[in-house]
Amino acid sequence: MGQLILILGGARSGKSTFAEQLAQELGGEQVLYVATAEAGDEEMRQRIEKHRRERPAAWRTLEVQHGVGRAILRHAGEADVVLLDCLTLLISNLLVGVDDSVAPQAEDKIAAEVEDLIACARQLPGHFIIVSNEVGMGLVPAYPLGRAYRDLLGRANQTLVQKADEAYLLVAGIPQKLKGKGESLRQMDRQNVSSGSPFEGTIGFSRAVRVGHHVVVSGTAPIGPGGTTVGVGDAYLQTKRCIEIITQALEQAGAALEDVVRTRVFLVNIEDWEKVARAHTEVFGSIRPASTFVQVSRFINPEWLVEIEADALVK
Repeated sequence: MGQLILILGGARSGKSTFAEQLAQELGGEQVLYVATAEAGDEEMRQRIEKHRRERPAAWRTLEVQHGVGRAILRHAGEADVVLLDCLTLLISNLLVGVDDSVAPQAEDKIAAEVEDLIACARQLPGHFIIVSNEVGMGLVPAYPLGRAYRDLLGRANQTLVQKADEAYLLVAGIPQKLKGKGESLRQMDRQNVSSGSPFEGTIGFSRAVRVGHHVVVSGTAPIGPGGTTVGVGDAYLQTKRCIEIITQALEQAGAALEDVVRTRVFLVNIEDWEKVARAHTEVFGSIRPASTFVQVSRFINPEWLVEIEADALVK
């Protein structure tokens, strides 16, 4: 059974951009883009063309103005993600040819279309993302058709969000999660940080990795800019150099020393703990993260006396 994701927002809120980024994260090139717009005038034609140019070339496009759920099931193929942009125009399309937009006929027509979309989502094997406008937060439309359209779209959004597995509201380009388990998928983006260490490529690791609000810094050795060891034979100076590298990695990941919640200190000689602790306290004395000091047998480079790991939780 597929996962239904509803993305809401006002005009120019960033909802389509967010939806496309999410679709690419979840489906890569295996995305079916469902466009409901009709090029009724030159402005709309230009907007449609702009959207086509900005979408990944590998995505397939299905242009359909009504009967969308059934059309998707016919054309989904191998798509891992179906992205419908947008429900707003689909509702508008359905009102064309209806004599009285406030009549039960109009509401029944829209309700049937929305139920078809929900049924479609449950039959798809992957994710079904639907983009829609939140039109009930502005001025009350001055004409009956506008008020009816606002109400019909609002009710359609309510029906979809009740059935959705996840829902987001975009405000000024920032997604706010309304429904669903765990953190926002956009909040869970991964960022790898490099310090330029020659060992990063050899071993295959990052100096730090940020996922959501969490930043983890790898075991950090006292390496200087040229790859040489800083403070040979001096555990205090080596600790200070390790913390300098950790500080730079945190800053690249959008964090700071104040965000550190845990450090792990590894020493080849536990007798050096006081020298290491002095350097550690100079930086973390007021922050007071959880910390562990452990003796190990040796490091890759025999000149290294200490390595430090750090975990941070960004406020």
